[in-house]
Order: sequence, then C-alpha cells, then structure tokens
Amino acid sequence: MDQKIIRDPVYDYISIDGDDRWLLDLLDTPEMQRLRYIHQLGVSYLVYPGATHTRFSHSLGVMHLMKEVLWHLKEEKCVTLKREDRDALLAVAVVHDVGHGPFSHLLESKWGGKHEDWSHRIILDEGSGVNQVLKKKGLVKRVAALLEKEQGGAPSWQKSLISSQLDVDRMDYLMRDSHFTGVGYGKYDYYRLIHTMALEDATKQKGQRVPNKQPVWPDKTKYALEQYVFARYYMYQSVYFHSCTRGYEKLLDAIWNRAKDLATTGRKPLLPPVAPFFRNDYEPTVEEYVRLQEYHVFSQIELWKNARDPVLADLCRRFLARRGFKAIPLTEAMTGFSGSDKISKAVGILARAGGNFALAPRCYLLEDKGGVEPYKPYRWSDKEASQPILIRQQGKVQEISEVLARLKSVTTRDEQFVRYYCPAEQRKPIAAALS
Repeated sequence: MDQKIIRDPVYDYISIDGDDRWLLDLLDTPEMQRLRYIHQLGVSYLVYPGATHTRFSHSLGVMHLMKEVLWHLKEEKCVTLKREDRDALLAVAVVHDVGHGPFSHLLESKWGGKHEDWSHRIILDEGSGVNQVLKKKGLVKRVAALLEKEQGGAPSWQKSLISSQLDVDRMDYLMRDSHFTGVGYGKYDYYRLIHTMALEDATKQKGQRVPNKQPVWPDKTKYALEQYVFARYYMYQSVYFHSCTRGYEKLLDAIWNRAKDLATTGRKPLLPPVAPFFRNDYEPTVEEYVRLQEYHVFSQIELWKNARDPVLADLCRRFLARRGFKAIPLTEAMTGFSGSDKISKAVGILARAGGNFALAPRCYLLEDKGGVEPYKPYRWSDKEASQPILIRQQGKVQEISEVLARLKSVTTRDEQFVRYYCPAEQRKPIAAALS
C-alpha cells in the first residue's frame, strides 16, 4: 500500500503516504516506540481515569498538524520550502518529545535533565535508531537545529511552528488532553487557526523586534485565537494544575527523594534500569536513559513498599493505594521569619504525632509552588521575552490582547499559587498552623 492510515480519536484519520512514508521508519524506531508506554499527562489518570493517552499518540497528532500547516503555507504561497526543509519539519514534529522520561514532565530533574536536552542528545547519538533514520535522509543537523532554543541554525519561523506560544505541539496536546480527560474546555477551532495563518516579515512590537517570517493571523481569525487563549487558561486551571493531581505528583517526588536520601545505606533494592539514576555525580548514557520505562518505576515502587525504611514503605503504599495527601491552599507565599515559624509549627505537629510522621516529618509536609512552564497559560507583556500571538488589523500588526482587551485579564496576570500537602489525618491541625 502507498498509504498508511492510522485511526485517531481527535482527527479521525491520520495518513502517511507518498514521499512521506519514510516517517514510518522513524516512528518504528525503539526510541519512538518507547513513547507508547509514557503517559502524556503523568499521573493525571489518578484524577481523570480516561487520561491514559501517551506521548506516542501525541507525536502522531503533532505530525498530522504539521502536515496541515505546511500544506496551507504552500497553497497560499506564503513560503517556498525545499524538500529537505519540509522533511525536517515533519521529522521534528515526530521526534520533538522523544526525550521524555517516565511520567513526562513530572520527574524530569530525577532523570538527569530536561526532556528537550535529552531529545537533542538522542537525535545526535549515533547509536540511536532515530539518528540512523535521520542520517539516511541527511536530516540529523537540520532536525537538531529546529529543537535548539538559541537563535540561528534554522529559520525562526520554522522553529515557531514546533515551539512558540501557538505551535502545533500545543495545538495538539490541548485538544488531545481535553478529549481524554473528558474536560471540554480545551476545544477550539484549530482548523481555522491553521488555514488562516500567514508569514510576515519583521515588525516592531513595543520596542521588541520580531524575527523575520513570523506567523501572523488576520483580523477575521481573532475570535478563534481568543478561543485558543481561553482554552489554554481553562486547561491550566482545571487539568494541568488540578490540586489533587499535583498532590500525587508531589507524593511521587517525595518517594524518589526519600529513596535518594537512603542511597548510601544500601537499604533499598534497585532494579537495573533504575540504578543509574541513583548514582551520585553520574550522567546516564542515552542507552540507559531510553531503557527506563514507567513500568520500571512502578515495579520499583512496588518493591519499596516493603522496604526496611518505614517512611519510604508508607509513602509507596499510599501512592499505590491512591491515598494521596490533601491540599492546603494558601493565599500568599510564606516568607521571612513568620513563614519559617509557621512551617516549624506544622513540622512540630507531625513530629509529635509519632510513628512515621515523627521519623521524617518533612516527608509528610510537601510544598507546591508554580508549575511546569509549557502548561502555563498564554502571557505576554512588555517585559516578556516570549513570542507574542500576532494579529493584523487595519494594516497594523498587534499582539492579540491589544485587539481584544478582554483577554488582558488572563494574558497579563501572574498565575502563581502556593499549596502544601499533608496526610488527610493531619490536615486540620496543619491547616490551622499554616493559616
């Protein structure tokens, strides 16, 4: 067959055909197939049972949207693309998340760096299947350049298609996450955004110089853009930083930290795929990194629930039995002497409670501030370095919230929050101490 058809719950069908069939070889590499076993939303399925979709299905969706964008830009004669440039953009859409580790963003710091850096390393590593497929097409350097944050290496407008405030990556995960969580807030008119996009030359925006060939949308698309901005805001509020989800994320983080603290005692069995990530001052190899899967982490936690350390065992049992910690939201961050005093009181309450709480009270009082940058709502101001969403109205290019003033309420506010988490049985006295 000349055409490969893939069923997709978001777009119905995704096709790979003609001269693009080499992308199937890229999708079939071990590094890409590994993404079938990495949840797109980490542990969000503990709150939204349907959120079991993976990084692999997301990568297929991003590839599909990139094909739509490139077709539109070609038909509208916005740009003339060489074959190798088009191939590189489709390839980067496929492999942009190949560096994600277990639970996606959740434990990035435990795996030796950000997923973007690992993606770059995997692409350049001559032992990886991804590298071998790209090398046959002569695309290794082109694809790596598209993922680099620094200017140069690839045209800025090409980079913006895969990484910007409105890119095919965000477009897919908003719709996909909305579909699988059952939350309708992430839906928007993606077709109109893609098929009205234009590329325009440099324009000055409030003292900032926008790089040449920047995506710009016409005035008639402003309501679709508004819908997209609100979709990001609502998904942030209702899904990405759901207090219960964040509680399980912090609990998993506490488990890993406790196990790392015990590393020198030899009191914790380690599975071979997990062991490299517990060595001090050791940088895992690409081979070790791509070997680690979510099911290895779950198996490790299953072993630790019978660990000799009672605190580690208790934390693991709570996670596996879905007995997460309860949130204590605060109206403002606790700083200075007053904040330290409140934390000390809360720790003291846990210490006096006895049992595991007394052995390691800070393992049972977990702090949550801010969040993962890619999932934050769209924000732009004079001081923001990030690329704004631009719209052309009456011959003038403006940032979207300057055209639709009602967007300022969500595009200029600083989405900061502070939460503490503790076991349900200690929530009332801890909340009183922190209030």
